Amino acid sequence: MTRTGASSVLPQGWIAAPVPSARERVLIALSGGVDSSLAAALLVEQGHDVVGVWMRLHSAADSVDAGRKSCCTLDAADDARRVADQLGIPFHIQNLEQEFADAVLEPFVASYLDGETPSPCVGCNTAVKFGALVGKAAAIYTCDAVATGHYARRAMREDGTAWRLRAAVDREKDQTYFLHGLDGEALARARFPLGEMTKPEVRAAARAQSSDGREAREPRDLLCAYRRLPRTLA
Repeated sequence: MTRTGASSVLPQGWIAAPVPSARERVLIALSGGVDSSLAAALLVEQGHDVVGVWMRLHSAADSVDAGRKSCCTLDAADDARRVADQLGIPFHIQNLEQEFADAVLEPFVASYLDGETPSPCVGCNTAVKFGALVGKAAAIYTCDAVATGHYARRAMREDGTAWRLRAAVDREKDQTYFLHGLDGEALARARFPLGEMTKPEVRAAARAQSSDGREAREPRDLLCAYRRLPRTLA
């Protein structure tokens, strides 16, 4: 796989987001999957003060997903806790069910019934991960930034007055589309540790990081919740 994103040219007046020169207190949104797990490990390696948080988004969190590799069930929470324990970082479960219902599930249903093709991950990233969770990060966990396992990068105006998304190095895994709703304030506090890596590099690094030889699963985002929507939407 080629690093086609590495040489992408930024608009005049914009530079790649600088690497933090000081130690930060960072909340990492842990799903229990390989990407967020490695993102957390990289932040710890870089010397940051990392706090792991698994988001409870739905009543699906009360069940086990029987190996379907979902990110919002009880087994995913257990995986996330295991990762935090291995890294020696604090772990918390944050209930965001109401925020998820208001910003993601209800608009998803309304859009679907209107004959549209909704993209619920955009709403989740915008309003939940980099909306409600950013607020919780500051108010509850005293964190300066929120990190995820997304494949994306950031760019900053040279004078530091504005931020924008930048495609990931791995264009096949680039997830900037799902993050396009983030405003400048959210981007200023966002951290994407995997933005300069390809997926094969992530898998290899994750295997090297694993202390028990287990390979973290590939998450399927929010499908666990949608499978529990009323059958009338099928």
